[in-house]
Amino acid sequence: MSTQKASVKKAFTLTELLVSMAVLGLIATLTLPHMFMSADRAKKRAAFKEAYQALAQATHAAMLEGAEDSRGIIPYFNAQKVCLINSRTEGCTTAEYWGHETQQGVVLPSGVSIFGFNTTGAGSTFTPRKDDSVVIGLEDFAKKEYFRINTSLLDDAHNREVDISDTTVQQFIIVRPGEIKCIDKECFDMFKND
Repeated sequence: MSTQKASVKKAFTLTELLVSMAVLGLIATLTLPHMFMSADRAKKRAAFKEAYQALAQATHAAMLEGAEDSRGIIPYFNAQKVCLINSRTEGCTTAEYWGHETQQGVVLPSGVSIFGFNTTGAGSTFTPRKDDSVVIGLEDFAKKEYFRINTSLLDDAHNREVDISDTTVQQFIIVRPGEIKCIDKECFDMFKND
């Protein structure tokens, strides 16, 4: 006599499937926001680094051509838009920075704005001078961010240390002709990886 084994089919019960789906949903709820924030931060870093490089190249080219102040940097950008009077009212930025008009600026093809060339304003410490701070504005993101960059064009008394000891960086930054450097700690942080 031959013995036949009864084949038993095993399957997940509805309860097991629901518990599994609940666990997967919980994991997704906890991890997806972090993944999206990381992706957004990576895009911001890439946009910032591209703008920083464009500013560095334009500053260096302006210095080699003999420009005397930060306004001389503007022609050396591959800009999508140039604002020669007021960056905010002409559409190069949405920010009013340092409590006064943002003055001249550009919008790069990536959508990043660089503004504040030769910035002046009542009561401002930022007056027209040979080495000036400009701002890189990341405005095409949910959370807009702005970073101050120091520029220098001439090699004489302007090859000096910029005292930013009252800011969060707590150090001196030496900016030589044709160079640019971050002023804010948040600006330096854009070069770090999470």
